[in-house]
Order: sequence, then structure tokens, then C-alpha cells
Amino acid sequence: MTSGSPFSIRYVRVGALPIVQQIIDKLGIEDILLHHVKHDSRDKLPAFKALSIALCNLILERYPLYKMGAWAMPRGLVSEKKADIFNDDR
Repeated sequence: MTSGSPFSIRYVRVGALPIVQQIIDKLGIEDILLHHVKHDSRDKLPAFKALSIALCNLILERYPLYKMGAWAMPRGLVSEKKADIFNDDR
């Protein structure tokens, strides 16, 4: 790959996530959460999205909250900058 190439290869662990995500989308769970959970403009990641990621984690692997960012990052659910938002202060 040349240094000027716009393409890069990145590792993403997928597993059963696309199936779970499709069910979440079909049921409209993110829309329900968006409608019923208050949004705080100071949040790095909207609460509805954080809850959706937590739901995926609960269904698939049940990592504890403090490890959820590290779980979500290789699956492409959050960026490295936002992986630290999953903690007990949230």
C-alpha cells in the first residue's frame, strides 16, 4: 500500500453482532431509546447509543461495564476516543 492511498485495512471483530444489530434495528429499539431517554449535550456519545451498545454486549458476551468500551472498540461500535465513556460515572 502506498502512503498516498485513501484505503487502509483495519481489524474488526464481528461475530454475531450483525444479527443482533439487525434485530435491534427491526424492533426500533434505538428510536424508542432516543424518544424516551433525555439527551445531555455534554455527552461524548448519546445515551441512546450507549444503551444500544450495552444491550448488544448483554446479549452477546456480558462484559462488565468497565470493560465494555474495550469490548465495543474492536467491533467498530465506538472509536478509541469514546471507548472510555463506559464507566460507573456514566
